[in-house]
Amino acid sequence: MWQVIIRVPLRLTGGGPGLFKIAADGTKVFARSGVLNGSTRFVNSFNSITVAGANVYVTGSVDGDWSFEGSSITQSGLRDAVLISYGTDGTLNWLKTLGGPGEDYANEVVVDNAGNVFWAADFDGISTTVDGTTLNNFGAGLDAVLLKIQGTDG
Repeated sequence: MWQVIIRVPLRLTGGGPGLFKIAADGTKVFARSGVLNGSTRFVNSFNSITVAGANVYVTGSVDGDWSFEGSSITQSGLRDAVLISYGTDGTLNWLKTLGGPGEDYANEVVVDNAGNVFWAADFDGISTTVDGTTLNNFGAGLDAVLLKIQGTDG
């Protein structure tokens, strides 16, 4: 039995980055999107999706203040990276942000056999913060970061 998970940009959802799951028979299982609280300068979208066990992990970059299933994001700088874990039924498990004074970009999310989530991102400000930990940029341009996150509770 197959399933389809589709990601779409802001312009197509009328809200924020969109995520849709469609069952093998073509029925909609769930549809989720962020809600913009204010204004944005960019098209915001998810750029990487991974399905592992009973979870769907999505990552992308957003500009502005957003709300995903009641969890709010307050923008830290020009653009922030987000990582969101949904249950396969569309229930929000947890949400992470990577944000600093510059632009933060989410690149990829993968999950290993132990259920650990690996989140690849980069940032161009002097620093960025995730879960209260500040990471410093060690030169001009983008610095890459690879974060390991416990998949069950973030």
